[in-house]
Amino acid sequence: MVNPTTVNVGLIVPLTGADVDLWGENDLNPDFVAVDGLIGGVQTISATNVPITLTSPAGFVPTPGAGPTQSQNRVLRFTGVLSADVVVTLPIPGAYIIENLTTGNFVLSFRGITATEVVGTPPGERVEVYNDGANVRFVNLARMGLMEMWAGFRRCHRGSRPAPSSHTCWATARSTTSRTFRRLVRASSPSSAATA
Repeated sequence: MVNPTTVNVGLIVPLTGADVDLWGENDLNPDFVAVDGLIGGVQTISATNVPITLTSPAGFVPTPGAGPTQSQNRVLRFTGVLSADVVVTLPIPGAYIIENLTTGNFVLSFRGITATEVVGTPPGERVEVYNDGANVRFVNLARMGLMEMWAGFRRCHRGSRPAPSSHTCWATARSTTSRTFRRLVRASSPSSAATA
């Protein structure tokens, strides 16, 4: 009898009474190896000039669904209308993709169990965070001091000082959304709002 598999990553789910005296060899050991790889595995894949399809368990067709508890999922999608600031505690260390689909003029932020460092997520966006148990930090942000040029700007003076006329140069310490940038431009120079 073939045992079913989990819907996301194809782990074996042993049926009651199946694989008598073979659970370790047939069911648990392959699952432990797969979980170990999912958590800490590093796979080197050589690439040249042809498309690559990664291997997966034989006969497995993923049908993504939710994990057994909220914190056991890679993607956490938040919805709803915020009527106050909300702090989400991530009880399990690891990497998460946070999709903030909330509305309202409040902050959705994330912390570890000890809350040493906390991050807030922008509404309407997806960010990747890493929780080491104490600190929650953004992953894959732009380098500190990265210069970002936005469409519609003709020139930029050295030192990220505002350029003459209605065009502005903006140096960010972190990736800045265009929506936030437009608000900054409008606040500093009403005539530049049309070009932002």
